[in-house]
Amino acid sequence: MASNYTRDSKAYQKALQIGRPPNIVKLLPESQALIVSGKYIDLAMLTKGRAIAMAANGRSHFVIRGALLAAQQANACLIVEIARSEGGAGAYCAVNYWNIARQVNAACNELGITIPVAIHADHYGIKKEADIEPARMEIPTIFEAGMTSIAIDASHIKNNVGKKVEAPKHCKEGVEEGNTHHRSQVSNPGQAVKHLQIDGDNNTVKVEIHNHEESKQKSSEKGQLTKFVEWLISLLKKPLLT
Repeated sequence: MASNYTRDSKAYQKALQIGRPPNIVKLLPESQALIVSGKYIDLAMLTKGRAIAMAANGRSHFVIRGALLAAQQANACLIVEIARSEGGAGAYCAVNYWNIARQVNAACNELGITIPVAIHADHYGIKKEADIEPARMEIPTIFEAGMTSIAIDASHIKNNVGKKVEAPKHCKEGVEEGNTHHRSQVSNPGQAVKHLQIDGDNNTVKVEIHNHEESKQKSSEKGQLTKFVEWLISLLKKPLLT
């Protein structure tokens, strides 16, 4: 079943008007591509129930085009993602954090794609305290380049960090073991990865933190990571992103 909407329909034009986050509107003001926040896709699936969204790894332009065409044919929303190891500074893929949104946008406009598409920065690794300050400088640039959600992977910083980084009331909180994301399928604290789903008005951050109780970690690293998460929340509340 192909998408139900045509680009000249009133419903699609309304979706463009209200669905595109401000960073996308600023970057791509004339675009007819329905690039949305990952938060909107999350909320749509929760509302519909028993729903999933494919996250396609857009390592190349060919993968991006194929995933968009398949999603259009299925009338399904799509998340196009790339990890820091693949598309970060100095990574090995031609598609990267700073051009993936433009590539998705170009393909959507060329192919007449009308399904909602989110652009996701996956596994932005924070492996040690020294990584935090460079991340503060780099992360805003990838949102300016059109990213609409990001997963901060702090899983290398161990030992009860999840207990120190408390999610504010407006955040969603869940626990993952392996590839299990459903909140009813959580692991025990000794094996878990703690996820803090931080929702700005139009963008989403997910923080992954290992919770190995047997490991040791400096208290200063816990404090820096806590401050970093707080900074991410404030970033998503800025006018450019909300």
